[in-house]
Amino acid sequence: MAAHNVVKRMPVRAKLVAGFVLLILTLIGVSLSSWWTFSLLEGKTQRMGSVYAPQIERIRDVEVLMIRISLEARHAMLSQAGEDRDKSIGKIVDLRSRMMNRLQEFERHISTPRGREIYADIQQADKEFWRLAELVVAKIK
Repeated sequence: MAAHNVVKRMPVRAKLVAGFVLLILTLIGVSLSSWWTFSLLEGKTQRMGSVYAPQIERIRDVEVLMIRISLEARHAMLSQAGEDRDKSIGKIVDLRSRMMNRLQEFERHISTPRGREIYADIQQADKEFWRLAELVVAKIK
């Protein structure tokens, strides 16, 4: 109640100055809060660009290499000439090597427990894929 009386007794000029000071302090507070929020957002954006995007590229490369390996295996099965089959098997070996390199890069950059779980699933699927691929290659030869 005392503060209300003080404000009533203030001249208009002092009330205006006090109002503008409060407005300026509020604007400074909002500006600092926005600046801090944008700094956090920038850090998260940089992390996405430097960590997550390359991981997505690595796993995409693995997917493409697996498709190419499957196509080469299909080509080897359908080839009439032994020379074409051997060439396809050589390509499969090369593609497999490249795929394993990308998987190792992917594993080195995993940063979360969930990512490790997903990688374990990928490894299991890869083992099964190559178990079956070895059976196919044996039948091709």
